[in-house]
Amino acid sequence: MKKTTLLFLLLLFVISVSAQTKSLVWSDEFNGSSISSTYWDYDLGNGTGGWGNQELQYYTSRSENAKVQDGNLIITAKKESYSGFDYTSARLVTRNKVSWKYGRIEVRANLPGGTGIWPAVWMLPEVWNYGNESWPDNGEIDIMEYVGYDPGVINASLHNHNNSGSNSITHTINISDVEDNFHVYALEWSENKIEMFVDDTKYFTYNNPGTGWEAWPWDKEFHLLINIAVGGAWGGAEGVDDEIFPQTMEIDYVKVYDLSVGAEELILESASIDTNQVEINLDFNIDMATPLNQNNSFEVLVNNVDLYEVDSVYVDPVNPQKIKIKVKETFINGDVVSLNYTPGNIQSLSGIALEAFQGKLVNNTITGFSGKFKIYINSIYPNPFTNNLFINSDNNIESIEVFDITGNTVYKNTIVNSVNISTSDWKPGVFFIKINTKNKKNYTVKMLKINY
Repeated sequence: MKKTTLLFLLLLFVISVSAQTKSLVWSDEFNGSSISSTYWDYDLGNGTGGWGNQELQYYTSRSENAKVQDGNLIITAKKESYSGFDYTSARLVTRNKVSWKYGRIEVRANLPGGTGIWPAVWMLPEVWNYGNESWPDNGEIDIMEYVGYDPGVINASLHNHNNSGSNSITHTINISDVEDNFHVYALEWSENKIEMFVDDTKYFTYNNPGTGWEAWPWDKEFHLLINIAVGGAWGGAEGVDDEIFPQTMEIDYVKVYDLSVGAEELILESASIDTNQVEINLDFNIDMATPLNQNNSFEVLVNNVDLYEVDSVYVDPVNPQKIKIKVKETFINGDVVSLNYTPGNIQSLSGIALEAFQGKLVNNTITGFSGKFKIYINSIYPNPFTNNLFINSDNNIESIEVFDITGNTVYKNTIVNSVNISTSDWKPGVFFIKINTKNKKNYTVKMLKINY
């Protein structure tokens, strides 16, 4: 075998061992007197071919079409003659101002209605570097689309190289009062999957198939767009009723959360290869018995060419932080070795962070290595909450206890899976969630209940 520097890459070592909650990283609650130019810009005009959709409106930056009023962002579509078009509206974008890669995005909005109206909350990439360097190869995330001629039907969609336009990946949910009341339209986006919600109801899930950008271009930063279109190939499929105008969309807030807060770091304390050169010995900072009880798959790649067959994986019963991976062939000092690990249930996890361990094999010991992994569980959400509180445990939470501000226990349970806690009887205020994991780690998370 070719002698070279050892590159020890432990790939996709993702397990669920710690409690996690959302951390607010950005928001606009529209409490000022005007639209923030720090956060928002405008798309103007009618684009090319009606923004590619045969839309009929002309987008402006006038206060007649977009303004902040009474703590809300107000977008108004109007029937009027302007710059050669019969309708005006507004499309606000965070492009080149704020953008995100992964997290939870919430938009609380009251929607317009009527035949010909097409409001949307959606996302496009900051960088167009895949395939045709345009749409749809670089992806689109539609958190909420609503066409007025189909009352009460909310659409969530993904567009990529494989699925776009009328062939997009789309799910719907029926919400009867979207034109009369505010609802929270939310996206949860990780390296593994995309989910979408209305209020506390999840109705869209798409798992990363791991086949490349054609199916998953959502591995880079995206910015947000909020608009009302008029007419168009979809929104105007049944024409436009001119009697409905003006129509407004009210946005109470936009909030973006980091879902990885509270993640525990999985640290490789030491690594070596035994004297007969067939076993890799790893020593971690946590109990490895629980994650290795899953349906795991290991691959050992040597010099980026030879795939060594794994004979066995052993967790030390006395010290479960230590594991041995035995292969059926022999290593030579200086080999480049990559160990790839995939949890069998990886699609259910909320996030991955990956860094390389790198070092050199000298006298059977891997020296000079560095790096660590962050390991997440799914989120506790929403925060603040109203009538329901959701906890996704991925089978690693041993018990949960919730206390109010006075220290009284309001909920207690032993769970092995996700739970939906009804909180309708709880009074508004601060609550503390104490979580005990199977790895004997204890975490306390502060949450807030409010009444809308």
